[in-house]
Amino acid sequence: MIRDEDGQLTGYVYIDLNTKDYGGFVKEASNLLRQKLALPAGYTYTWSGEYEFEVRAKERLKIILPVVFFVIFMLLYMIFHSATEAMVLIFPRSTR
Repeated sequence: MIRDEDGQLTGYVYIDLNTKDYGGFVKEASNLLRQKLALPAGYTYTWSGEYEFEVRAKERLKIILPVVFFVIFMLLYMIFHSATEAMVLIFPRSTR
């Protein structure tokens, strides 16, 4: 299918994967494309779809998780009035 996107002709290649590891597939496919495909000047390719959603989710989690852990730590500190006890509850020691 050929379409127009941002004033440039665009072609789409649809791939149906049997795996949920989109990041691994894109990394491997990108390496192969870099090695074996010589694009003429003005041509580009980008990955989209589920891979793009996965990348956005990972970027969002890099921001959200530290904020959540900080808020939980502050709530535990307010309850116990001890940073040590709050840290012990957030980062439990492994008994292995």
